[in-house]
Order: sequence, then structure tokens, then C-alpha cells
Amino acid sequence: MNASLTKVYLHACLSMLMITFSVWMLVTSDIFWVMDSVNLVFHEAGHTFMMIFGETIMLLGGALFEVGIPLLLFLYFKARGELLSQIIILYWLSSALLSVSIYIRDAQERALPLITGDANTHDWWQLLSKYNLLNYDDVIANIVFLSSLVVVLYMLYASRHYFKFLFGEH
Repeated sequence: MNASLTKVYLHACLSMLMITFSVWMLVTSDIFWVMDSVNLVFHEAGHTFMMIFGETIMLLGGALFEVGIPLLLFLYFKARGELLSQIIILYWLSSALLSVSIYIRDAQERALPLITGDANTHDWWQLLSKYNLLNYDDVIANIVFLSSLVVVLYMLYASRHYFKFLFGEH
């Protein structure tokens, strides 16, 4: 098998792996621990960078960075036409959206373990309580979850075009 054909099959396998992980993640609401750790780093960085804009923006900054960084990278790779990179970043984006939806859904219960160890530091509990929206945590979480589903569906669409490109069906 020549090197370019090997590359085609490796790219196809990597794409299928990303799709499989994404679908599994949505069905089980379980995020691969590596992605969960990456999402957490960007989430916490968002709080730090947005601190200067006040409490509300600082609290939102975690989710904004967690979702915004992979979204910006996706747009960058889309502009460059790099389909495989788009597919990989879409997996990251879908995991970030799922992570945020799980966190929002936990606002009333505050049962998730937080790095502070203090349930009163739950971002979404603070935000939704402040604006009297705590009873809508599940509704908001469902919207974010559906956004993750849309990202995975777009990943399937992009993969279809990528496979056509890889296997010469232009």
C-alpha cells in the first residue's frame, strides 16, 4: 500500500473515530476524561480572563471560553478548508457544549464535584439565581445539549464531504 493511500485510510479512520466518540458522548452524556480536562482548563481560564468585566461576565466567561475557543478554531480551519481539522475540532466543540449543558442542568442540585469543593461557587447556580431563572436550568441545558447535537450532525455532514474528497468522488 503506498503512503498516500495509507494516509487516506488513516484520515478516514480518524474521522470515523471522532464521529463514534461524539455519538457515544451524546447518547451516554459521558465525556472522555481527556476532553473533560481540556474543557475544564479553558473554562477556568475564561473566568480569569473575564474577571475584569464584572461578576456576571466572569461567571459566564467559563462557558464562553470553553465553547468559544473550539468554535473559533473551527471557523479558522473552515476558512482554510481543512476538513479533517474541522472534524476533530467539531468533536471538541460538541464535548464542550455537552459539558456546559451538564453543568447548567446541575444548577439546582449542585451535585457535581467542583474544583473549589464549595457548592456555593457553582457558576450556573449563581447566575440563574441572580436573575431568578434557576427553575429554567433544565430548559437552558436542553438548548445547549441540542446545540451539541447540531454540531455532531454537522460533523456527519462535513465527514460525508471529506470522505468524498478522500476517495476521489469530487
